[in-house]
Amino acid sequence: MKIRDWHIDGFGMFHDFGLEHLPDGMTVFLGPNEAGKSTLLGFLRGILFGYPSGRSREPDFPPLKGGRHGGKIVIDVEGKGSITIARYTEKKTPVVVTLPDGSQASQAELVQLLGSADRSLFKQIFAFSLSELQELQTLKSEEVRDRIFSAGIAGAGHSATEAIRRLEKEIRDIHAPRRQKTKVANLLKRFRKLSDELREARNQAARYSEFYEQEEKCHAHIQEATENQESLRRQVERYKLLMELWPTCQRLEGARTELSQLEAVDEFPPEPERRMSEVTADYRAAQVKSDDLVAAHKAKADQCESFKHGLKDKLAQLNNEVEAHHEDLRLHRDHLNQMSGAQQRIDEACRDLEDALRSLGPQWDRSRLEAFDTSLPREEEVRNWKERLADAVSHIAEAVQPVRSIEKQIAFAIKERDRIQARHNKAKTPDEATLMARESALAQFSELWAKEENLQVRADGYKALVEDRQRTIESLPNVPATGSATSVILTGLGALAAGITAAWRFAVDDKVGFAVLACLGIAFAVAVWLLKRKKAAVPLPAWLDDGLRRAKQQYDETCKEAENVRTAISKQAEILVLSVTATREELSAVEKKLREERRALSKWQDAQTRIQEANNRLQEYEEEREELQRDLDRGQNAQDQAEQDWQQWKAGCEIPEGLTPDGVLAFLPRVEAAREKVRKLDSAKEALNQLRKAITAWQKRARELLARANTPLAHDDAPEGQVIDSFLQLRNACRKDAGQRQELIQLRGEIADLEANIEAARKQVEQSSQRRDKLLAEAGVIDEPAFWRKHEIFKQRQEFRGEIGSLERIITDRVGLGLETDKTLKELRSGLVDEWQQARLRAEQELQQVVRDHEEAVRQHQDAMKARKTVEESADVPAIEIDIENVRCELVAALNEWQIKSIAKAVIETTLAQFVRDRQPGVLAEASRMFEKVTDHNYQKVVVEPDGQSLAIIDRSLGRKKPEELSRGTAEQLYLCLRLALAREFAQQLCPLPIVMDDVLVNFDPTRAQAMAEVLTSFAELNQVLLFTCHPETVQILQEKCAHIRVEQMHLYGS
Repeated sequence: MKIRDWHIDGFGMFHDFGLEHLPDGMTVFLGPNEAGKSTLLGFLRGILFGYPSGRSREPDFPPLKGGRHGGKIVIDVEGKGSITIARYTEKKTPVVVTLPDGSQASQAELVQLLGSADRSLFKQIFAFSLSELQELQTLKSEEVRDRIFSAGIAGAGHSATEAIRRLEKEIRDIHAPRRQKTKVANLLKRFRKLSDELREARNQAARYSEFYEQEEKCHAHIQEATENQESLRRQVERYKLLMELWPTCQRLEGARTELSQLEAVDEFPPEPERRMSEVTADYRAAQVKSDDLVAAHKAKADQCESFKHGLKDKLAQLNNEVEAHHEDLRLHRDHLNQMSGAQQRIDEACRDLEDALRSLGPQWDRSRLEAFDTSLPREEEVRNWKERLADAVSHIAEAVQPVRSIEKQIAFAIKERDRIQARHNKAKTPDEATLMARESALAQFSELWAKEENLQVRADGYKALVEDRQRTIESLPNVPATGSATSVILTGLGALAAGITAAWRFAVDDKVGFAVLACLGIAFAVAVWLLKRKKAAVPLPAWLDDGLRRAKQQYDETCKEAENVRTAISKQAEILVLSVTATREELSAVEKKLREERRALSKWQDAQTRIQEANNRLQEYEEEREELQRDLDRGQNAQDQAEQDWQQWKAGCEIPEGLTPDGVLAFLPRVEAAREKVRKLDSAKEALNQLRKAITAWQKRARELLARANTPLAHDDAPEGQVIDSFLQLRNACRKDAGQRQELIQLRGEIADLEANIEAARKQVEQSSQRRDKLLAEAGVIDEPAFWRKHEIFKQRQEFRGEIGSLERIITDRVGLGLETDKTLKELRSGLVDEWQQARLRAEQELQQVVRDHEEAVRQHQDAMKARKTVEESADVPAIEIDIENVRCELVAALNEWQIKSIAKAVIETTLAQFVRDRQPGVLAEASRMFEKVTDHNYQKVVVEPDGQSLAIIDRSLGRKKPEELSRGTAEQLYLCLRLALAREFAQQLCPLPIVMDDVLVNFDPTRAQAMAEVLTSFAELNQVLLFTCHPETVQILQEKCAHIRVEQMHLYGS
């Protein structure tokens, strides 16, 4: 996969930023700090594998200059063409992958295009900064090791380690020796609980009638205690009510006494306070208002008399005409100010016209200028010539670019073909038939070897069985005469066979079968002991001899079959060049060698296919280049003819000979601009004449108005300033006269309004006085003090009546109505408070005792009912037995699931370990080769420590160092070599991904920087490399190693 183009809509400091046609090899991006190199690294990570979430520590680079947060890139995938990937940070906007045919690819297809890599793997191996290069733990990640060394074990896009981790968790959840909350532990706990419940249910079933009788007896006691409680509570509440109402009864009698002592005032006008306050306030306000209106009327009348003097009728007649002429004064002044400017514009227009004519040429004058054609048809004709010439040039440019592109493709195809041939020409051509025969022999050898071991174990078992049966016959000269002896012998012989089989099971590592069959062997020993204890004897039965004979026959057949298998093993061993007694280590070495030969054969076949494909592409490119060259020649001829026709057309139109179409289009506006200067000169002269006419007209009208106002000018040729000043004085006099007349009219209107208001105020005073007298008469008094005294007595009587009614309602609400109420009221009036208190205490004590009896009866009833329900619920013995059987079945299923998942975990772990052993040495060998070259043979090899996780470095004296013991620069060189080796392994196993690095050479000394540059340029021959740096010397070192490296300049703040 190669990155060809990218376009950033908005990301960090970049907005609407794009780059096109990135080459296959190395591209270096050179720019100062804050030029956006780290931003581009983050953009490439995000566009391919998703932007970091808000919880991530990585920066999200929000768009600082606007635009949508994200962008798109174009990648070139071998065999698929150019594919566009667009991704933005909006949660509702998924990644859009556009294939060459315009269709959309799914997320799964994108993962496949990227070799099943994810964001973490890409960041750790393929796209990293200087700080990330310095972190060794990123190369210890299980995910990196798993993705590269075990690609394909757990399925596309999934991790074998993740599958092992998930299976291990599921196994622990099912069963673990020391865990208490596993599925098996919970089922066992439930099984024990159900067993206890079943036992308890069977014990409690017989006591059901006893619990039922006890429950009925307690229920009767509860009912009796409840009735006694209600009776005593009513007594307590009655005495409590009497004591609580006694203070209320005393207040009621006192209120009735005070009411009887007041004067009898039972009626009074409604809302007396509000009504008296309103009529008093209205009367006083009306009187004040009347006095204020009379004073204002007198002041206005005096002011009106003072305005009647000093008015002139002549000024009133001229006022409108003077105002109308004054509106033109500002325009008149503008005309005066514009006079000098108008004359200057005429002079400037004359000079501009002369300059324009000189710029057009020495033979240009006003008549030729007006006769020259600058119309739109002429301009359109020039544009047509421009398009014709541009089309000819464009056609040549379009034809040149494909020719150059196809030549580059031809050169690259030749280079790629030569590189593949150079790599594989020296290798010996593998013999596929011999390899297949040896692989078949290896498979049969392993199968026959296992079969021979099993047959040998079976033969040993049969041999032991024959020997044991012979010893049995020898140790039993006589057999018991009783009928039970036969069954004992049969049992013993069956147990003997089971014991022999148990030995074989133990040999094949079947521990469960061994344990079961070993028990049967013990039974055989017991049977023999029983036979020896029999005293009566009979001759040995015939079936015992038959069993011995069959055992010998099976032994012979097994030995013969084992010998045949050994013969077949020897034939396969000759093919594999192995001895018949080869060890497992020798067999593993042969298997490893065959795998290597198979990989070499696959690489050789793949190389031949690639060479043929390269030759085919090269032939297609040559044919395409010939056709493109013919198209380029035709375009060149068309361009020459168009240029000749253009020169002839210009000569016919009297256009200067050396002008291009763009020059003619620029020349026509200059001619038109010169014409515009002619029109500008004529317009300036006309504007000056209009100004002079307007100024004369205004002065004439101003002199007429001054003469009619009896204030003419002393001379007809008075200066302009004197005319304007005299006119302004006339306007001020007119405005002053008009203002005084308007104020006089307004005063007269106000005086009329005041007279009407004075009359209304007097009527309001009379109405307020009448309302007050009416309110006093309604209350039955003659003045306001008497009104308020009688109102106070009325309020007191109303309050006492309200209090009496409220107290009576309180007593009635608490006591109620009826015969019992009358009895209670009568007793309440007696006032025997002490007797009520004593009776209440006695009732409360009795109530407490009854409550205790009731609670005890309820407790006994609940215990009896609970015991009865427990018996009812636990007495369903069949249901509990069904639950126990269900739990037993679940337990068996859980153990089966645990066994299956344990086997699956072991298989994946074994397979993963095998893949790592096969592939890891190649990665370390490639990293060692690079690191040895970079360090000038100071360090020769990179190896894995015995723990299988950490690394060690072997120096030239065969000393061993850990990565943390290296200097910072040397450690960074090691980490970079490891990443390049891992990337190369990933490309060979899955697909090549581009390497993106940010200033990773900054801490290298000049010598090692030169060596690392050589390693990087060699690596870039097969992988695309993008290197960001702010050091020009880094670019110089790389260009010394490879001159055709592309360098992109970056500027500050992404500009």
